[in-house]
Amino acid sequence: MCLARVRFVGDEQGESPDVLNDVAWIERTPAGLQVADLSGNVTNLDADIRSIDFMSSVVSVENRAAGPSTGSQNA
Repeated sequence: MCLARVRFVGDEQGESPDVLNDVAWIERTPAGLQVADLSGNVTNLDADIRSIDFMSSVVSVENRAAGPSTGSQNA
């Protein structure tokens, strides 16, 4: 089974490996993203989703510190 892959923006040219393979779910949290793979391993990323390519099953994410501010998340 081939589930989604998560990659950081800029890695499309194969500059570095995928952040995660076989991603089962992604949840947005105040700290960024919580990503779980098919085995149930959960990883927290300080990132935002930049784009989702359903044809290639690739979710591109961008470090929150590096990306443009698109909104306020005041707690």
